[in-house]
Amino acid sequence: METETKHTPGPWTYLRMHLGPKDKDRRCGFVINGPDTNPKDFPTRICDLRVPEGINGFSEGEANASLIASAPALTTALDQCVEALALVLPLAEKYLSKAPGDPENAKLETARAALEQAKKATS
Repeated sequence: METETKHTPGPWTYLRMHLGPKDKDRRCGFVINGPDTNPKDFPTRICDLRVPEGINGFSEGEANASLIASAPALTTALDQCVEALALVLPLAEKYLSKAPGDPENAKLETARAALEQAKKATS
């Protein structure tokens, strides 16, 4: 089920940035980078994440940066889970009392929809 995507391949990482007080637009925040493919160049910049509360907002900002940086790995993992569940679910339905439209089975459809949304943005 895995499809080719057009986003920057992983792994992505994040770094804290803290600029001087004269750089008022982006005083504090994080930068999310793609892989460092050429040691002579800077890594591919995915995005800058500003933290408007300055240093006091670093905790939430770091959590957001970590989540963004994990996007390629999360997409791959979810893709693999959906693929595995799609194989097992029809077999399980044979032996379980749950009908195919049962809300429990809808969780697979939720995962598929999330993957579709992530992949739509990259196609």
